Amino acid sequence: MNDLLIFVMEGYNRYSIAALAGILDQERPDLRLEFWQGRADLGERVRQAATHHRHVVVAFSFMSPQLPQILPVLEGLHSLPANVTLVAGGPHASGEPESTLRLGFQAVVTGEGEVTFPCCWIVFFVGETSFEGLTGIAYLDNTGKFSHTRRGPWVDLDAYPPFSIKHRKLAAIEITRDVPGLVAFARRPFLWGPDALPQRRANSLLVETGAGGSGDALCPLYQRRLLLLRVARWPPPQFGAGRTPGPHG
Repeated sequence: MNDLLIFVMEGYNRYSIAALAGILDQERPDLRLEFWQGRADLGERVRQAATHHRHVVVAFSFMSPQLPQILPVLEGLHSLPANVTLVAGGPHASGEPESTLRLGFQAVVTGEGEVTFPCCWIVFFVGETSFEGLTGIAYLDNTGKFSHTRRGPWVDLDAYPPFSIKHRKLAAIEITRDVPGLVAFARRPFLWGPDALPQRRANSLLVETGAGGSGDALCPLYQRRLLLLRVARWPPPQFGAGRTPGPHG
């Protein structure tokens, strides 16, 4: 398969990209992934890549404070070849999908991308022409009208890896996703509602992953990172060991 996914990876989104790469390793293992910085020559490099690949997707993930850093990068991504697709995700895109699309993106993944992002390939790479059968996608139709498919499913964190061993993109293990209640700095409670409880990975899976029990290749690489950077943080005690929150608690 001569397709390419380029993640625009910077310090501010390295954990998100590492998680997405791990998910794609599991769900789309034949897809080629590359990780590029958002430099001034990004547009030229993307155009060059488009001449050697059937389809190229350039993926951004960012929060609202990073928008000033994203805008100059997007300036160089105008007038791209027809086989290049720009897609955005993350907190800003989820909360402001229409304005994000009007920055030049062809699609926005809203909410939790574990299910939606891999399924986008049916449109990006397989030749399907409509997003209507997917969930958690915002786009502009042929008339420029904003459209949004239905909300994606509740995600079980235990079903997805926290990072990519294959591409050596390691990150802190996401043990707890989000906080209880509505807080101004978090998008997810406003997407799912104030009654949606934070999600938790099972402690048994955390120990297995951190100790290399799920794969010998993980052990020397990730344990060293744990020791030096202390990137694994245990959940706050009020959530309770062994509790698995869901959409109804």
